[in-house]
Amino acid sequence: MTDVELQAITGVDASLTAPLGETLLVLNNAHAQELSWLEPERLQHLVKQAFLARRIGNLDAFILALDQDARYDSPNFLWFRARVSALRLRGPGRGRIIRTRTRLCAPPLSRSV
Repeated sequence: MTDVELQAITGVDASLTAPLGETLLVLNNAHAQELSWLEPERLQHLVKQAFLARRIGNLDAFILALDQDARYDSPNFLWFRARVSALRLRGPGRGRIIRTRTRLCAPPLSRSV
């Protein structure tokens, strides 16, 4: 495997007027069933909310990581945040708790047919 360089993604990069923003939006919306459909403004909001936004190349791969305080109203994000917050309040041994509770299942995504 060759070394690759991670590059930051900024809110400006995610604007629809930027080539990267258009590519991000097309890639996201091609997988909207798994991720959720985004409008350009919403994508830019998510990138600004992310505590980590990185890419490899011209989006060979990318990651947007949100922390528990992100302003994001996705049902999947809210479900996960509620469960992680509940586990976090239980005290020492949090990592063990999370590892042993990997069978927690998110509610099924609603799918349009």
